[in-house]
Amino acid sequence: MGPRPERPDDQRPVHLRRVGLRTGDGARDGAVAVAVLVCLSRPLGHTGHCERALHVLRGRGLRQSLSAASTPPLHHQHHEHGHEHDDEDELKHGRQPTGATLAPVPAENPFTIADDLELALSLAESADALTMRRFGAVDLRVDDKPDLTPVSDADLACEALVRERLAAMRPGDEILGEEFGGDAVLSGRQWVIDPIDGTKNFVRGVPVWATLIALLVDGVPVVGVVSAPALRRRWWAGSGQGAFVAFDDQPAHAISASGVAHLESSSLSFSSISGWAERGLREKFFDLTDEVWRVRAYGDFFSYCLVAEGAVDIACEPEVSLWDLAPLDIIVREAGGRFTALDGTSGPGGGNAVATNGHLHDAVLSALAP
Repeated sequence: MGPRPERPDDQRPVHLRRVGLRTGDGARDGAVAVAVLVCLSRPLGHTGHCERALHVLRGRGLRQSLSAASTPPLHHQHHEHGHEHDDEDELKHGRQPTGATLAPVPAENPFTIADDLELALSLAESADALTMRRFGAVDLRVDDKPDLTPVSDADLACEALVRERLAAMRPGDEILGEEFGGDAVLSGRQWVIDPIDGTKNFVRGVPVWATLIALLVDGVPVVGVVSAPALRRRWWAGSGQGAFVAFDDQPAHAISASGVAHLESSSLSFSSISGWAERGLREKFFDLTDEVWRVRAYGDFFSYCLVAEGAVDIACEPEVSLWDLAPLDIIVREAGGRFTALDGTSGPGGGNAVATNGHLHDAVLSALAP
């Protein structure tokens, strides 16, 4: 095979795009989106700076100021895609199987997307403070799950913390988490948590790990936050609000997927080779990697967030759980990309995933079809 062509300059993705803020259908959603961006355009953790911006919008649904979060900033925080699996129960995979529980639907939901996004960001602040205290700790305890993947005391403590906060702030909502379980539901509101996505990295001192928090309504992600404090980076999105990233002490930016339209000009990221072999798709995956311009294994949440940023064009995994994907789905979609299972089914509940900038999606699905 000859050398791969250089990627044309006009098809190289802009790493962080200063695009216009997309808003929802109503003026209120637009104002709230601006408020969230203003608040979080300040250095991460310095949420007191947003008090005045939030004050302007009080009465429009923002009942609690982000300045109430008193935890340390982001630059203080895994779980690997070796997830806790029970082969006898799809629900324990965090998937949305046929016959999944139908949660009771409340007569009236008093919370807006902005309310729930504000809460998710506050939860991420608290999670970051906890996980960063344990990252690299000499007394970190690590045990093996039944599937022989690791779980640390930080995984357990982080999920417990988030669950406790959610029980207090959203007592009527369902919760599904990697470490303490729960049932996937297809109606009503459900929070989905991966306390540390990239645990194997976390326990080995590799900084590529994150806390993943999502809210699903009727099985569809409407709020998503991915917080990677060891990378000093956080991504978030709300339905109709666009997708954003904040890095270190730089202002937050809206992000968007790339415009690359041809596989030969595209960049692909993945997590492992073994999963493709187990599905009998290793050769197809290798063939796809031969077609693209560049291949890297950034892995886990990071691959999908880079798709949302426009830095990578394709991310795909052959076996993942709902908690690994829920916030990534909405972040990619709000950035203008597309997110499906390998069979083309939309959403994060299919047990595997393909995320692209949208332009390349059908070609990738075709290349990986059994």
